[in-house]
Amino acid sequence: MSMRSSPILYFFYKAVLIIEGLLGRRHIEGAQMIILRGDEVMLIKTTYRPHWEFPGGAIDKGESAEDAAIREAQEEAGIVVSKVVKKLGTYMGHAYMQQVTYHVFLAGGWMENNKWASGFEIAERQFFPLNALPLNISPGAKKRLEELAHVQDGEFSGDWV
Repeated sequence: MSMRSSPILYFFYKAVLIIEGLLGRRHIEGAQMIILRGDEVMLIKTTYRPHWEFPGGAIDKGESAEDAAIREAQEEAGIVVSKVVKKLGTYMGHAYMQQVTYHVFLAGGWMENNKWASGFEIAERQFFPLNALPLNISPGAKKRLEELAHVQDGEFSGDWV
């Protein structure tokens, strides 16, 4: 299923987020995992957003940001992360009338789960060469990859885009 074939799902997703914002849920904590394979990066494409992005999602109650990023990499991309090299940073953004905090991590050790298949939420996953990213990569993901190429020590912080 692709974004083009699921406009109803996309509309429903946006409506739920807007309703949550109106009902008082004004802040979301999320985590994403950057997964590199040599000079390639793993990106996923959801069924309800038009961009390629890192695997990630909301942090569950009582879950650490790092654990959430590891879980989301498994759920969305079929990647079992055994080691996190570092936290790239914490970023602030807005989506659907809500403030979002993004915690972004870099996977070190990982292996691919061969049971991955597209589904209701994730339409595609693919490794892309870092020098040939898709045109419709999310602006935030593109900015994180640029930061990753220039990071030495420490963490980044600031606006998502």
